Amino acid sequence: MTVEQKVDQIDSKIDILIDQVGKMTEGITELRLALTEGNAELRAALEKGNAELRAALEQGNAELRAAFKQGNAELRAAFKQGNAELRAAMREDNAELRAAMREDNAELRAAMKEDNAELRAVVKEGFADLKVTSERQAKNIEQLAAIAANLAATTDRQSRQLEAILQSKQAL
Repeated sequence: MTVEQKVDQIDSKIDILIDQVGKMTEGITELRLALTEGNAELRAALEKGNAELRAALEQGNAELRAAFKQGNAELRAAFKQGNAELRAAMREDNAELRAAMREDNAELRAAMKEDNAELRAVVKEGFADLKVTSERQAKNIEQLAAIAANLAATTDRQSRQLEAILQSKQAL
């Protein structure tokens, strides 16, 4: 192989390399264009996705607010109804309690009247017994006074008799 052939061979290889570098440069350029185009499409898709996501979030928030408002309204209504039922039950319980207290007071008053009547009867009986006892004691005192008077009279008589006996003994 001659130098010319070798140079031709090298030239042919260089031409092949140049052709391949050109194709590679073309491929890189196409890749850059495809990447740029892909990035633009990706950005557009992301922007569209973000817009759709925002719209879905806003719609979801609106639905959530509406559901929250409805839930609050239902809760308020249930609370008002519960309060009304509680008030009604309390009024009923208070009425029953008042009626029971009135009944208990009436029974207590009746029992107190009965107890007072029994107490009055016992006190009257006690006073009657005390009066009888007092009258007996007055009679006993009168009898004792009479006995004392008799005793004094007897003692006086006996003293006079004793004096008379003593005087008669002295005279003897």
